[in-house]
Amino acid sequence: FKSSNYYEREDNDTVKKANVIQFGKNYSGALQEFTDQDYFKFTVTKKRKVSLTYNNTPKQQRDLLIVNAKGKEYAKIRTDYYVKKSTKSTHTVTLPKGTYYVLVQHGGGSYTFKVAQ
Repeated sequence: FKSSNYYEREDNDTVKKANVIQFGKNYSGALQEFTDQDYFKFTVTKKRKVSLTYNNTPKQQRDLLIVNAKGKEYAKIRTDYYVKKSTKSTHTVTLPKGTYYVLVQHGGGSYTFKVAQ
């Protein structure tokens, strides 16, 4: 990942307040506490494969999901608190046309992710 000029804007704790994101850009944010959650919104204009990529850093655990407005889960990355060095996780899923959300939840601290098509 490269440094990001795209940082979350609070309050983005619900689908209605989600930050709109672009494909192929690195987005960063921070969870303030274990119960904090951040939503980022993107739209798929036709059925296509979409990848969610996240860098897992030592001593940080969280979930990154792709969900729809009703909370249906399409993809999930669960990071590992006990990794010894940073690792990259990517999950690719085929999504039908529609609006989706990246949900970042659990844990605290900063994060960076990217959604690509």
